Amino acid sequence: MTTSSVIDTPLDGKPQDKSITIEAAQLHRILVSVPPMTSTVPTFPVLGTVQLSLDGSTLTATATDRYTVGVCRTTIEPSGSIDEWTVMITRDDVKSLITDLKRAPGRVRVTVTDTTLALDEWRTVQLFTGAEFPRVSGPFADALAMKPDRTRSTTLDYTMLAHFGPAAKAAGKTPSGKQGTPVLTMTMTDKKDMILIRCGANFAGILMNMRLPEGKELEAW
Repeated sequence: MTTSSVIDTPLDGKPQDKSITIEAAQLHRILVSVPPMTSTVPTFPVLGTVQLSLDGSTLTATATDRYTVGVCRTTIEPSGSIDEWTVMITRDDVKSLITDLKRAPGRVRVTVTDTTLALDEWRTVQLFTGAEFPRVSGPFADALAMKPDRTRSTTLDYTMLAHFGPAAKAAGKTPSGKQGTPVLTMTMTDKKDMILIRCGANFAGILMNMRLPEGKELEAW
């Protein structure tokens, strides 16, 4: 993917606040794809957050409620030294950022400190620091390593499947911003309780099957 996003570095090469400049539509696309996978259960507030991380030239948004997982990535073109950071933002604050980004023209500057994330000068949110974000790399490694099973049927909670709708819609947009056909690809794996979901080239998710034979519970990973 070719973008006009850059990592901003002072002329002396010493980073100050960690910041990037990115197309507003590009950041909007990854943030809008994952909030449906957050949890509203107050017992585990960390599951109500979105993790946003920069690793080299990859910016990633991740969310999980333990029954669904969503990961959406975009590539930026670094300029100067490459920064790395990981922050957590509450679901409500992510929704505010999404609203701002939808209206923002062109590029925006994202600045991260130890306690805040700011979009340019017009939106600053407090970071969530109450707990460690769940590690989702294990379930994804398992799902990607499994062989597709095209012969098995499954039982799904359609409300859980609908969580991936925004990701499919965002992936279906053309570079000019026009809405194309949302496409969601489900791959049955040889692990009976795990379905791998893809929406375009930059989003991957996991949906856990309903537990059988009861058919009333979802098994968390």
